[in-house]
Amino acid sequence: MESCVLYYICGYVTRYINKHIKCNNCQIAVQGKTFCDMAEATLTNIKTRGGLIHPSTFLFNLLTNLEESFQKFCNDYDVFQQTVDDFFNKKLKLINTFPCSMHKIEVLTFIISYYIKMRMCQYTKVLNNDQKKRIQNLLIHRLKY
Repeated sequence: MESCVLYYICGYVTRYINKHIKCNNCQIAVQGKTFCDMAEATLTNIKTRGGLIHPSTFLFNLLTNLEESFQKFCNDYDVFQQTVDDFFNKKLKLINTFPCSMHKIEVLTFIISYYIKMRMCQYTKVLNNDQKKRIQNLLIHRLKY
């Protein structure tokens, strides 16, 4: 299920990135076909009514590995730097498969930084909501007694 959600998020990232990329080769590198029969694409296939975008296999693999690195360090103070360092230390071969050598650094930097920032916002929102619930429960408990 987690991979289905990540695939769905990759489609969102693909749409956002394609708005900012002008190179046709780079757009092709991040956007997949209109339909995908991978097991990970099940949620996207179910939810789409023609408007959702499928990411390329390259982008899905890139963000899957980036998500693994993020999850290792999401509770650390310097999550961004540690995630990037961990990702580059283990997945340099994946990065070298990006087809457009002219824009590789620019596009991959944009993708990686956008995804990590998005995940940091999402993660802190979940943490803040959990903390609000705990505080509310504590206040309710104190008011009862």
